[in-house]
Amino acid sequence: MNAIDIYDIAADSWYKQGTFASSGTPSGRAQGCAVVQAAKDLSSFNIYYYGGYSAASPTDDFFDDVWVLSLPSFRWIKARAGTIDNARAGHRCVSPYPDQMMVFGGWTPLAGNAIDCTPRPIEILNLTSVEWMTEYDPEKFYDYGVPAVVQSEIGGSYAGGATEKEPAVSGGWQDEELAKVFDTPYPSKIETWYPYEPNSPTGRPDIPPETKDGKNGLPKWVAPVLGVVLGLVVITAAFVAFLLWRRRKYLQRNPSSDGERSRNITQWLWGQSPDAKAVTETTVEEVRHSPLYSPVGLGNATSPVVESPTDARIAGPELGDTQIHELPGEIGPPPSSRTLSFQAMTC
Repeated sequence: MNAIDIYDIAADSWYKQGTFASSGTPSGRAQGCAVVQAAKDLSSFNIYYYGGYSAASPTDDFFDDVWVLSLPSFRWIKARAGTIDNARAGHRCVSPYPDQMMVFGGWTPLAGNAIDCTPRPIEILNLTSVEWMTEYDPEKFYDYGVPAVVQSEIGGSYAGGATEKEPAVSGGWQDEELAKVFDTPYPSKIETWYPYEPNSPTGRPDIPPETKDGKNGLPKWVAPVLGVVLGLVVITAAFVAFLLWRRRKYLQRNPSSDGERSRNITQWLWGQSPDAKAVTETTVEEVRHSPLYSPVGLGNATSPVVESPTDARIAGPELGDTQIHELPGEIGPPPSSRTLSFQAMTC
């Protein structure tokens, strides 16, 4: 804090200037905050630096004091001592009005603890009186006035008129180019945003389920997609319940052994009736009386006669629920003394 680095934005140049303090300079510190206000006549520019902690000794207490660096005298002035209970570091400062500095958040000296209600997370310092304010009203503010404690060091009055217009440190300006920068007037480019309009206290606002832009509430596509999914789930559940009910009725109507039950279930899966005709053996008489039966060479001496040592029955599989289909083969002798052969017609 005994020397200040200054950057000239227009010339892209760095300068260094020594400081002076009649009551001592602030110790080195980090994570404080600062704002600046100028006297009405621009005779002095006062930088307020608040809080922080010692970067050289991190275990030391945090700071709650307020220092003012007044330019162009480059003089440090301790404007307020503060207390350890309200000390903080890592906070932010803004100046919403010329005579106010608003402090936000930070950390207490106890490591790991954030600012809570004691001290308050938001504090407001009156820059003219250098006193902490107890309330904030956007309709109440005043022009900035140079604090009395600063006037006593640089001269002048509340409105300005500083008499100390160059560095108070021995030797004055360390760089003549820097002196020229401070002697050159320039038009102010700082935009004024205040005063601010107050807001009336209101209750908790009603939050609409969805705004016109669809940013609040559920997206519009959720409802139809959810409806389709739930509909498919209901249909699937109903179909499964129907299949289980049908199977139960089927088993109640057709009690059987495990083997036959397995066959019945197979027929049910393939859509066949439980009363379908099973595989049978076709007798000679059944073949003779079939409309598909056509004897070959019966009563004709020229017809070939085949002796058959087989029994009078032949096996002929029939497919359930289909037209009778006999496989070609031989049959036993008819009731007469003669034997004959025939070909079963296929459909």
